[in-house]
Amino acid sequence: MAKSTIEPSYRSGSNRVVVGDSFIYEINLYKIYKDRAETIGSQFYSSPKPLQFKECKTVKNKDYILMKTMTWVAAPLDYLESNNFTLDSGERKQSKRNNSGGNKTRRR
Repeated sequence: MAKSTIEPSYRSGSNRVVVGDSFIYEINLYKIYKDRAETIGSQFYSSPKPLQFKECKTVKNKDYILMKTMTWVAAPLDYLESNNFTLDSGERKQSKRNNSGGNKTRRR
């Protein structure tokens, strides 16, 4: 079986993007009720230049809330290098799991 390759990503602050031919954004639309949340749809868009956007917008109705999120997915390499994005190593810190014994079953 072939090993999967990790796509290199760049990071600046909270933005984590991959290298692409153009600027790519993902837009998600959610409908949030009191007892559940539903995904209405998701779509990708591309742009030749970077867009200024708010990450999350909400509209309240009496029965539900509509929430639209926009995520920056990819950008050209020359833009990333000229705007001080750093190459993300991809390593995630592993948190140590501490089992205090509270969830062990007791035997009698």
